[in-house]
Amino acid sequence: MTRSYENRRARSQLISQAIIALKTGRRSEGRRLLEEVVQANPNSEQGWLWLSEVVNTKKERRFCMAQVLAINPDNTTAQRGMKALGPGPIESPLWLPVAEVVAAPSLAVPRRPDEGVARLDWPREGDKSWSTEGQGSSPTPARPNPSSKILTWPELATLEQTASRSPVAERERLPETHREHRLDVIDHLNGSWQSLISSHLTLIALGYLVTLVVAEELTTLTDPRVGSAVYSALLAGLILHTALTWRRPFYKLFLSLTVIPLIRLLSLSLPLAGFPLIYWYLIVSIPLFVAAFLISHTAGFSWHGIGLNLRGLPVQGLVGLSGLAFGYIEYQLLRPEPLAQAFTWDQLWLPALILLICTGFAEELLFRGVMQRAATEAMGSLGGLYVAALFAVMHVGHRSWLDIPFVFGVALFFSWVVTRTRNLLGVTLAHGLTNIMLFLILPLWPMAGGA
Repeated sequence: MTRSYENRRARSQLISQAIIALKTGRRSEGRRLLEEVVQANPNSEQGWLWLSEVVNTKKERRFCMAQVLAINPDNTTAQRGMKALGPGPIESPLWLPVAEVVAAPSLAVPRRPDEGVARLDWPREGDKSWSTEGQGSSPTPARPNPSSKILTWPELATLEQTASRSPVAERERLPETHREHRLDVIDHLNGSWQSLISSHLTLIALGYLVTLVVAEELTTLTDPRVGSAVYSALLAGLILHTALTWRRPFYKLFLSLTVIPLIRLLSLSLPLAGFPLIYWYLIVSIPLFVAAFLISHTAGFSWHGIGLNLRGLPVQGLVGLSGLAFGYIEYQLLRPEPLAQAFTWDQLWLPALILLICTGFAEELLFRGVMQRAATEAMGSLGGLYVAALFAVMHVGHRSWLDIPFVFGVALFFSWVVTRTRNLLGVTLAHGLTNIMLFLILPLWPMAGGA
C-alpha cells in the first residue's frame, strides 16, 4: 500500500514538474517528463491529456486523446479536443511494437524502432473499429491490409497497457519493481548531505543575498580588495551549490547568480581607469551578454521563454514610457554627474545607445529574463521578490539609502510586468530610458537651457 502510494505521488510530482516546464516555455523537458509518466503508468489520464498538448502532429494528438477516452470516456476535454481535430489518421508519439499492440501483454520488452512500429488509422465516419498495420520507418499512412488486426472500441482500452519506448531518449525499459528499486538505490546514494542541502535551499539562497549585501558594502564603502575577496568566495560557493543541486530546481537559480560576482570581479579587475565612464558599461556588458546566453542554454531556457518576443507591443510601449518618470524621480534622489559633455546630438546619441543596450537590455535580460525565470521555478511566487531584492542590492554603490527602496519598488514593477506579459521589451525600454534621463538628459538640461 505504501509503495503504491509513493509511486502515485512520484508520478503526480512528475506531472506537476511537466506542467511547470510547459508553462515556462520548456516544451522539450515537459514532453520528456510526460513520456516518463505514461510509460511508467499507461493508465495516467492526466499524463496522456497533457502529452497531447506537446506532441508534434495531429496524428499523435489524436492518439493521445484516444488514450484518454479509452481510460475515461466521459473526459469532456478529450471529447472536445477529438471533435476539434476531426477524423483522420492517428499515430503513437511513442514507439509501439506491432506484436505488443496486437497481443497487448501486461509487460513486454519493446523492439528497436527500426523493427517496425504500429500505426493506427482513424476510422471512416460511422466505422467504430480501428485498423493496425505494421510499418517500418516510413512516414506514410497505413494502407488497408487483410492481415491487419481489427480493434474494437473496447479493445482500444488495452492499448494503454502496451510497453513503449520514447524516440526522444533511449532508456532501458525495466519492470516497474526494478525501476522502483533503481530509484531507491539512487536516492540512497545521494546521501544525507545532499538531502540536508535540498531541505534548506531557500535559506541558502537568502544567505547568498545577505552575502551580496556585505560584498557590495565592503566594495563601495570600505576597501574594494576586501569586497573582491568576498565576491570570490561568493562565486566559489555558487558554483559548488550549482554542482550539488544539479538537475534539481535550485541549480538554475544558483547558476544564474554566478553572473553577479563574476561581473563585479571583472569590473574591479579590468584596467578601465583610462576609459570614459560611459564605455565601462559597454565593456562590462560584453561578458554579461555572453554569460546570460550561456546560462540560458545550459538551463534549457528558450528565447521566447525568457521574454525575447514581440507579444503585446502597444502595452510594451506604455511600459517603456514609465522610464521617463522613473528617471526623473531617481535623478532627484542621486543628482549624478552627466556622462556626456554637452546637450547636443553628436554628444548624446552614442551614450544613449550604450545605456539603452548595455544597461537596459543587458540587465533586464539577466535579472528579469534569466534570473527571474530560474528563481520562479525554484521559489514559486517568491522568485520575483527575491530577484527584485538582488537588483536593489546592486545599487548600494550609489550610496543613497533612499534610492535602494525606490529601485526595489521599480524592480517589483518590472517583475510584475514580465510575469504578466512574458516579454522583456517594455522593461528594457523603461530601464534604458531611466538611465538616459538619469545620466544624460536631466544632468545636462540646465546647461542646455542656459545656452
